Amino acid sequence: MGDGGPHLRGAGRTAQRRAPGQPGAAESQEPQPDQQARLPAGLTGKLLLWAKDRDIADDEPLFFSRKRGVDGARRPLQRGQARLIVKEASARADVQVLALRASKHGLVGEPAPVHPHLFRHARVRQIVRTTRNLPLTQRQAGWSRLQMAYLTLGDDEARQLMRTVEE
Repeated sequence: MGDGGPHLRGAGRTAQRRAPGQPGAAESQEPQPDQQARLPAGLTGKLLLWAKDRDIADDEPLFFSRKRGVDGARRPLQRGQARLIVKEASARADVQVLALRASKHGLVGEPAPVHPHLFRHARVRQIVRTTRNLPLTQRQAGWSRLQMAYLTLGDDEARQLMRTVEE
């Protein structure tokens, strides 16, 4: 990802994305936990100012645990910690989503707590709908192929788009 664009500092070493078929290319569709994530331009400056106001060094994780390492360094949030933070905030705000699969929270289609991965999917859908550029969306998500689920339209969105089609 050495294109000079804004990136979110992650935990530990940064896994570099490789094109499918290159040595070391990941077969997974999802980025590794220590991979960098591209940020929208407006958010980058706000996050940098937020980090500066809190004396967070450039080589420190942006989202860190309250606990520090034995050397006193900030420790990045672990996946479970992030999930718990989002789940508890979802419960406090009384915000739920419809479950796409059965879980301990209920069956498919029943209300379930928000989870961190939902933000990734929402961002991908936002990129598809805003740019209508599938190669860009695929690249931003770091996927070798774009899943059809991101190309679906709701009834309201379909009606709105059809209004723009000339007879």
